[in-house]
Amino acid sequence: ELHCQLVSFRYFYSFIRVNKNAYLEGHYPYDCVLKLVSEVLEDGVISSSEQRDLLALFEEMTVPLKKIHKSLVVFKDKHFVLSGEFYYGTKKKVEEYINSKGGFIDKSVVKRTNYVVVGEFGSAAYSNGTYGTKVKKAKEMNIPVLKEEQLFSLE
Repeated sequence: ELHCQLVSFRYFYSFIRVNKNAYLEGHYPYDCVLKLVSEVLEDGVISSSEQRDLLALFEEMTVPLKKIHKSLVVFKDKHFVLSGEFYYGTKKKVEEYINSKGGFIDKSVVKRTNYVVVGEFGSAAYSNGTYGTKVKKAKEMNIPVLKEEQLFSLE
């Protein structure tokens, strides 16, 4: 079984490296996957820590909001980007709430963005289990992604 796993990893590694995927370099999750698979192939053994890391990464890739940033949200002078549809109301209403707490709204994820907030109802664009470019970019830039309920449960 271990031999089959290593053969699969070698095939996977050659597939993502050789098949003209250079345009993915520098983007999440490509770099993370490539790094972890390279580490496994380095010594030809899948250690228990490598296995845990791979499973955690694949889970995060398939359910990106499951591993939500859980630190305290600071509103004052912080920049927020909104994504999806909100239970609280329209995006305008959510913006007003954030502004009333001293926060600012950015229309897209940029260096100064502190949080990306995903609405409870998501978006039609999320229908295939994927998330939009705002969440993807936030993950690439290590910006915390919050669910709507986290934003409003802090009062």
